[in-house]
Amino acid sequence: MQYTFQPSLPTDYNGQSVLISGKDSLKYGGVEYLVVNEDEKQQVFEIRYEFHTGPFKEILLVDGILAVGFEEFFYLFDTITNELLLKLKMEFYFGKLHYHENLFYVADACHLFSIMKSGDIIWETDDLAIDGVIIDKFTKDKIYGKGEHDPPEGWIDFILDKMTGKVLKK
Repeated sequence: MQYTFQPSLPTDYNGQSVLISGKDSLKYGGVEYLVVNEDEKQQVFEIRYEFHTGPFKEILLVDGILAVGFEEFFYLFDTITNELLLKLKMEFYFGKLHYHENLFYVADACHLFSIMKSGDIIWETDDLAIDGVIIDKFTKDKIYGKGEHDPPEGWIDFILDKMTGKVLKK
């Protein structure tokens, strides 16, 4: 799978883009198109946004579920039913997206979320940082990472319980 974020529709695309940011986002002036090419098939998704909040953007496509982190939101969209499953506002900005053992793990500036493919949020951590959360590794029952507490080099390691999101060590 290959993907690009771009400010306009591809010139060779004559289909209709699919809005994944929700009908309430149509009022916003910011528009970005996500072009996904997989197995000789091209899909174009539209994201409407109000403000530019951060440089990070990322996608994963798992079993027809499109997970997108962009600006200050995380979206889960079912590409088979064209249904928005989750629109989650991030604190300050979207940071990073992981997929591990059938769950999405989404980081923003301060927190980490564990999310099912259905869009149900299993847990959200308390504050892990003030300007960035990084996951280093997953084990059977723990998540190891670090949070930025004093930019630019004030990273503090943490260990989370993978089932609950509870901080075990910080």
